[in-house]
Amino acid sequence: MKLMLALFSLLLASAVAQTQPSAAKPPAKSASALEAKVRAVWEGFHKKDKAAVSSLLDDSFRTISDGDSDFSDKAAEVAEVDAYTIDKYDLTNFHVQHLGPNSAIVTYTAEYSGQFEGKPVHTRGVFGEVWQKHGADWKEVYSQETALH
Repeated sequence: MKLMLALFSLLLASAVAQTQPSAAKPPAKSASALEAKVRAVWEGFHKKDKAAVSSLLDDSFRTISDGDSDFSDKAAEVAEVDAYTIDKYDLTNFHVQHLGPNSAIVTYTAEYSGQFEGKPVHTRGVFGEVWQKHGADWKEVYSQETALH
């Protein structure tokens, strides 16, 4: 009887272990791929390439920055390409935290200078972005900038 109970316990434990979801491991190259996507958004702003910026943003994209009174959407973000002249930018301290195989939070520090609506700007800030994988491609869903003082 003890043997039967022990075997039943092992069988039950094995069945429970098999039904537990395993942690999905994202592809090893996805962190560098996401960093490249972030850099491509910045390069799109730098080159004033609205099509490139638009292609990297999800249709449901939202963003907010210090001083904003509300969220902006994809159309407003793409329109800002015309308002910014980015002469120089430096992106550092990248960290990618996967939330699953198809979503990740990317954080980094950015320092940039140029003009916004004709006025000089020099800013150093931290960014938090949410990216989702659609098929084989990553799209930015959310961005938040916080200025560093």
